[in-house]
Amino acid sequence: MESGKQILAMRRDFFNKISDLQNLKIGSVNFSISPFRAPYLLPRVIPVFTKAYPDIRLTIHEGSMKEQEEMLAQCEIDMGFLTLPMDNEQLPYRPATNEEILLAVPAGHPLCAKAHEPGPTGRAWLAVEDLSGQNFLMYSINHRLRSFAETLFRDHQLNPRIIQSHNSFETLIRLAEAGMGVTFLPETYLEPREGLRHFSLGRQGMSRQLVLGYVPSGYVSKAAAAFSDIVVEELRRQKEAARLIP
Repeated sequence: MESGKQILAMRRDFFNKISDLQNLKIGSVNFSISPFRAPYLLPRVIPVFTKAYPDIRLTIHEGSMKEQEEMLAQCEIDMGFLTLPMDNEQLPYRPATNEEILLAVPAGHPLCAKAHEPGPTGRAWLAVEDLSGQNFLMYSINHRLRSFAETLFRDHQLNPRIIQSHNSFETLIRLAEAGMGVTFLPETYLEPREGLRHFSLGRQGMSRQLVLGYVPSGYVSKAAAAFSDIVVEELRRQKEAARLIP
């Protein structure tokens, strides 16, 4: 099996290098992303890429972080959108952005009155201890943001009331907007909503590093590199736009 994996990796790299000789006139990119993030990133990235490189075939795969790492290890895709830390530490990657995790709170909620003046993040912040006893809308058990929340609760000895768990970001955001509770939200998912306010967690805020993971050989075709650049630029734009949302 290991020999077979090596042969497949060599075959993939060979065809990518042949495409590179055509200087982005032909080629393909196989990109993977989680189904949670896809609606927020792909509609802004794909049109830009296809307009700039109309002859490059772009194929999108959706999967969990674990599935994406497995696809990369098997050389089934060229690159994946991942969160550190990765389970497979052998996979090379390119840093994409540091993404702050915010608390989305219904407008008029008592927590809003406890917010402090903006700190280093440029956003008003809440003391983590104030989250104890709050009604929380949470993500599914297998989601990385659920793991983030559980670690935060455990490390700070918080006792939240988890009243709903869902697989959909949009469902959680709408429930929070309706006043059902508070929820964690990555800053690059932010969109203007009258019924929500967003706060940093602690004065320094809390963030995670997002990366573009590549196949074990580390070879990145010109087409994949071009797509990577567009993804990183769009993430930068999303962060700038998020700073303007209260």
